[in-house]
Amino acid sequence: MYFHRVRSLSTEERIEARNMSYRDFRRLNGVIIARYGLQRNPHSIPEVAMDEISAESVASLLGYLDQDFNFDETAMREPLEFLRRDEVFHYIEASIDRCTAFLLEHVMEPEIGELRPAASPSPAAGCSGCGKPSD
Repeated sequence: MYFHRVRSLSTEERIEARNMSYRDFRRLNGVIIARYGLQRNPHSIPEVAMDEISAESVASLLGYLDQDFNFDETAMREPLEFLRRDEVFHYIEASIDRCTAFLLEHVMEPEIGELRPAASPSPAAGCSGCGKPSD
């Protein structure tokens, strides 16, 4: 959605588009939280060494998450500058559908209305977690 719209822009226009989209996401935080019934639950940072990300980076990400949940209610009513609400909701819902399908196919087995771990999980084979097609 974003990259398709900025592909042909000049460097200066891309910078402004990025700034507009950041402001739009600030405006959308409360809308998304309310629409999807999201709640901020405390998370402890496990003492596990990860090659992909440091514990300090996880702590920073959780701090940004806290900021997202402390949204300004007046910002929710401001018009968007770059994004469209329907595009954002479509992207979120398509990402949910793709990740749910991946989990059902590769990680979980349906069993009479509930999910249980599959015998041999094969995670991450085709799900990037970002909603983008992996092919």
